[in-house]
Amino acid sequence: CYLEINPGLTPEICGPLVTDDFLEYLAPSADCLLAAAGGDPRPIFACLGCTQQIGECNVEEKICDPEKSVIRNLCADVCYTPAQQACESAIQTGLLCVTSSPVAVDDAGIIYGGLDFGPDYECS
Repeated sequence: CYLEINPGLTPEICGPLVTDDFLEYLAPSADCLLAAAGGDPRPIFACLGCTQQIGECNVEEKICDPEKSVIRNLCADVCYTPAQQACESAIQTGLLCVTSSPVAVDDAGIIYGGLDFGPDYECS
C-alpha cells in the first residue's frame, strides 16, 4: 500500500495495513520487484497477484521447493525473470508470512493463513 506506487491510496486506507510485520516481511518483496523493474510497479502486482493461486495444500512446498515453487513454475513469467531472480528469497518470506497469518476467509470463500512458519518466515 505504498502511496508512491498508487497515489490514489490515502494514509487513511493504508494506515491499518502498514504494520511492523508488513514492513519487515512483505515490503521487501515489493521493494525488490520494484527495483528489478526499474521503478515500474506493474510487476509487483503481477507477481504477487499470481502467487495468490498457491492454494491451501502443501503451502511450504509450493513456496520453498525449487521443483514445485509457485515462484519458479506457475508464476515464473511474472516472478522469476532474470531481473527478478534476486527477489526470490524476499518473495518467499512474504508468502510464508501471509500464509502463516491468522485464518481469514475472503469474499469468494477462499481461506488464507492458519499455518505457522514464523517467527523468521524463511525457507529451511
